[in-house]
Amino acid sequence: MIPDAKMVGLLRRMEVLYPDDVMPLQTWLQLVRVYSRIQRKLEHSLAKQDMTLAQFEIMMTLKSCQGISQQELAQHLLVTKGNVCVLVERMEKCGWLERQPDPADGRAYRLALTTMGRTLLKKVLPDQRQIIQEAFAVLTVEESRQLLALLDRLERMLLKT
Repeated sequence: MIPDAKMVGLLRRMEVLYPDDVMPLQTWLQLVRVYSRIQRKLEHSLAKQDMTLAQFEIMMTLKSCQGISQQELAQHLLVTKGNVCVLVERMEKCGWLERQPDPADGRAYRLALTTMGRTLLKKVLPDQRQIIQEAFAVLTVEESRQLLALLDRLERMLLKT
């Protein structure tokens, strides 16, 4: 495939604008911009159901990990237990999840989606998937695999430090 004139021009400008020593920073900034644009689309879609992206992430986690503790949820989402506690309280008031006392630890609670929560998740999930599909449609399957492998490599390096 021969790149079009716009792509060739862009690549030439990038070589001039972003020398090798600046390329990691520019790559990071571009990754943040792309993430932010996708995030805004996801948030806009969820707002139609009075749901936030953080609440959606909790519901997706509970979908696959029913019965985890609030501490485990906080570790999975990489946020503080306090942040999770506030979100869980709001979601419990909405009827989307329930906290059940942990039989092994009277101080802890186990979290589970309610029927209402599972129903809402089924309703919003197709739109969320569609937004992601549309965003990544510009990449071939092979390019998506390469990007995933590169991001995985970066994450593994960061987990070591």
